[in-house]
Amino acid sequence: MIYLILSGEGFSEILDIADKATDKLWLNNGIVADDAVNAAIEKGWPIKVFADEINAKSEQSIVKALKYIEKKWPNEDIEVEYL
Repeated sequence: MIYLILSGEGFSEILDIADKATDKLWLNNGIVADDAVNAAIEKGWPIKVFADEINAKSEQSIVKALKYIEKKWPNEDIEVEYL
C-alpha cells in the first residue's frame, strides 16, 4: 500500500497503522519537520517527500500527485489522506 499524506496529523496516524516492511509513504512537502522525517527514515520507514507542495484543498493538485505515484507503481493500492 502507498499512503499519500497531506498533513502532519496524517503522518503521525499513518506511522501508527502502516507496515514499514511493505508500505510506502509519500509526504506533502513542508508538513513535517526534516528532523522528524529523518528520524522515521532511520527507523526503517520508506518515505519520499514531494519536491513541491501539494495544495491539499485542490482536487487537481491531489490528482496530479496521484498520477505521479501511479506511474512509478502502477499495481499498488494508494490510500489518500483527505483533509
